[in-house]
Amino acid sequence: MVRIGTHALTETSKATLWGRLRQHRGQLAGRDPGGGNHRASVFRRHVGAALIRRDGLPDDLLASWLDRHRPPGERASQEADIEREVSRHIGAMPFLWLNVPGRADRGFLESNSIALLSRLTGGPDLTSASWLGCCAERAEIRGSGL
Repeated sequence: MVRIGTHALTETSKATLWGRLRQHRGQLAGRDPGGGNHRASVFRRHVGAALIRRDGLPDDLLASWLDRHRPPGERASQEADIEREVSRHIGAMPFLWLNVPGRADRGFLESNSIALLSRLTGGPDLTSASWLGCCAERAEIRGSGL
């Protein structure tokens, strides 16, 4: 298990499951195949940060990547390369989805699934040494095993 997530938890949200998955996966075609937007997807942001740390890239690139409001400026081409790598990484992941129609039920299932599976709460599965999450920026991700 790598990620547990849901969509449209508020009454006004227009998000769809497939729209969120497309946003996380990145672009398959068009003017920027393999690109994506880590500033609109927390999953992409975390995966990219872990790739930057794993590969020993500069700290200022990591700071730029993690800044949600910063225009890429001088780091634009490097961030574009990371976006493509994030798309490759996420695109290779298999996924499972559950049809849970109610917002409250989706939120309940998401939070309790995380609690059940996370190493932070005593989950049973050990992480492998090659798991990208070992390089995550946030300690909670490194310790979660998710």
